[in-house]
Amino acid sequence: MYSGGGDCVARVWDVSAGKDTKDAERGALNEADEAVTAITTTPTAWITASADSGVRLYNSESNQLQAVILEGGGVPIRDVAVDPSFEKLAVASE
Repeated sequence: MYSGGGDCVARVWDVSAGKDTKDAERGALNEADEAVTAITTTPTAWITASADSGVRLYNSESNQLQAVILEGGGVPIRDVAVDPSFEKLAVASE
């Protein structure tokens, strides 16, 4: 599972670890300068959007940043989605 929020951190969780959140967190990535506002996934990656106008692509296996898809537009990104064929990305802003 992936989460993000006002602390600017995108987190990776292992839901099979149960209720103990100390054991469940598998990664914390803080590339965003402002709140993480949306997260979507593909079979090989996960993508975050943030209020700092950033859209970032992470590798699902390593949870490492692979690319900054969009940066510095000056308008907070509010949502991000991938089409069913995983070929196109939709980004919504204010």
